[in-house]
Amino acid sequence: MSQNSSHDITSDVDQPDVCVDFADLGPGMVNMRVKVRIIRRFVCPAYGVRFVDFVLEDPKGQKIHAVIGGDVAQRFSSILIEGNCITLSDFVLRMALGRFRPSSHRFRLGSNALTSVNLIRPFSQSDNFHFAKFSDIKEGHLNPCFCVDLIGRLLVTFDFRRSESNRVNHRFFFQMKDRSGVRLIFRLPDVFVDSFMNERKKWIGDFQILIVRFAKLEVVKGNVTATTACTSTQFFFDHECPEFLMARPRSSICVSDLIPSMNERMMGRFIIIRRFRCSSRLDTLELILADEKGDRIQASIGLDCFAYDSSRLVEGTWIFIKDFGLVDAVGSVRPTRHAYKILWNLSTSFKRTVVTASVDYFKFVRFEDVLAGLVDPCVCVDLIGRLMCVGNYDEDEGLNSTWEQIYLELENVRGIRIRCRLPKGYATKFFSGLKTCADNIILCVMRFARLELYRVKVLNKWRERSEAGYRTLRMILCDKRGSMIEAKINSELITEYDSEFKDGDWIALHHFELDLVTGDMRTTRHDYRINFLPSTILNLIPDKDDLHYALYPSSFLDVLDDKLIRTYLINLIGYVVDIDDIKYSDPSKRSAGYAMTSFKIKDAKNYVLPCVAIGDLAEHFHDEWKRTRSSRVVCVLRWWGIYKVSGHMVIQSVGRCSRLDLDPDMPEVADFRVKSSASKGSSRSRD
Repeated sequence: MSQNSSHDITSDVDQPDVCVDFADLGPGMVNMRVKVRIIRRFVCPAYGVRFVDFVLEDPKGQKIHAVIGGDVAQRFSSILIEGNCITLSDFVLRMALGRFRPSSHRFRLGSNALTSVNLIRPFSQSDNFHFAKFSDIKEGHLNPCFCVDLIGRLLVTFDFRRSESNRVNHRFFFQMKDRSGVRLIFRLPDVFVDSFMNERKKWIGDFQILIVRFAKLEVVKGNVTATTACTSTQFFFDHECPEFLMARPRSSICVSDLIPSMNERMMGRFIIIRRFRCSSRLDTLELILADEKGDRIQASIGLDCFAYDSSRLVEGTWIFIKDFGLVDAVGSVRPTRHAYKILWNLSTSFKRTVVTASVDYFKFVRFEDVLAGLVDPCVCVDLIGRLMCVGNYDEDEGLNSTWEQIYLELENVRGIRIRCRLPKGYATKFFSGLKTCADNIILCVMRFARLELYRVKVLNKWRERSEAGYRTLRMILCDKRGSMIEAKINSELITEYDSEFKDGDWIALHHFELDLVTGDMRTTRHDYRINFLPSTILNLIPDKDDLHYALYPSSFLDVLDDKLIRTYLINLIGYVVDIDDIKYSDPSKRSAGYAMTSFKIKDAKNYVLPCVAIGDLAEHFHDEWKRTRSSRVVCVLRWWGIYKVSGHMVIQSVGRCSRLDLDPDMPEVADFRVKSSASKGSSRSRD
């Protein structure tokens, strides 16, 4: 009959499972066989090499102490290794006596000449710690003969080994604190100190969660403390187990807490959700990190900082970071919304840590918000939608026969579609992934997609000068869907861009930044304003179909009833019904800068609004009025302000932004004439 060698793995099919659980072991049993995992192997110095000690665990998590003779341990040395699962048969059972007991079982296992060991497939990888409460230890509720497992924050160490004082014992101690705040002193013999301190040095965080396995309790002058138990005691720093996740401090910095004034030595725990290199800065490694809440922040690592350990910065890995800097997150394209980004310094250190959560941390945006211009184009977004079509034709640039870039269209659950452009590098990866899809319905996820502002028409362009004399060039831009946003070019860049475009041109903008709009008067309802940078790219593109009904005039009645927010400039259309002569605020200076004129306009429902044109616009209005030949002149006002004067609503021009046109060739004018012809009556106003 063949027998398994000591190196074979025995399956449960090969031998009937007649193993006994530790709870059922008794002294009268014969031919006993147990299935166990070796969780600790050690040697007691008092026994020398004659015996080897083990702590074994059965499939139900119960532990027992085993003392195996040196000859048996030598014969099965390749199997009796910590972490291995084995079957142990033909052993002896003795009462567990003495003051050193690694487990609470009333028996311990021994060996004889017939004892045999077989390696089996693993049945458990769990640590199965049995942590004792510090309060139970301090109050004397636990039997000091039994070893215990401890977990807590390492607070402080005391090294009295080289002390010359006669009042202290020359030993090494440390203090731990558990979750409930109870503290416990641990005495560490000299033989453990060096290995303990070396392991501690590997830890970089401000908090140290220490696990002590098989600690022995001792009573010193009426106080219960802990120490090592022979050589069985083990120490784990930041060990990855469920109990550690509960014991670790909750004061880790969240992404939302990161500001330059914070204590930079506070640790932060993040997951790396993206690792990449910027094409413009190949000397840096860029990371996108997320905290447990899913909030994101960018991190930049210089060439001198990441060369030695960048291979450990892998996507999907959780890390602790310490001693990093924070700088402003600037640029026309930012992968996160955070106002700052982490800057890796030479003193920055990190270590991989336990998996806190297994999620992707996507932050999908609505297609409607993207198309409506409600999403900051400087911040990358996540998109998800059904892939509807793929091609190399774009309505702006025509057919791309070289397939240098492709265009795809995604549709969300509400049927809204959005068009995406993929450069050549991404196009190749896209088609590689597409080939693996066998379903008719393909869902596409784009992470950190950059929004591009195309098909933008310059509706208005003007210059402004602040009270301090600072010049800027302002514009109002509108996409083909009618969404508008203001843009600003500062004085140092005006000469570079001013001659490139004019009112009515269609342009494409790249590489700009957005500023929050503030002030009493706002030209559009968009929360942000485009701010040109030295790196901003402005390209003229072929004219598109003109914006249809792009005026969006306000209701006269809403103005008269003061229902509109006066912060926003408005557009109006109506017949000119009354004109005053042009006046000058300084009669001695009859120039456009001092001109002012008043007039009234009436809408199709015969509501009348008083208007005041100031400066160049006043003279422009009178010049246009003299040239008109129509019996009923339609006036179109764009970007005028609403004011309340002595209880009455007045429309007034605002700086050089406001526009005034008489009988312009616009679809809205033709539509207004049709509506007004069907409505006749006397003029109405609100007193």
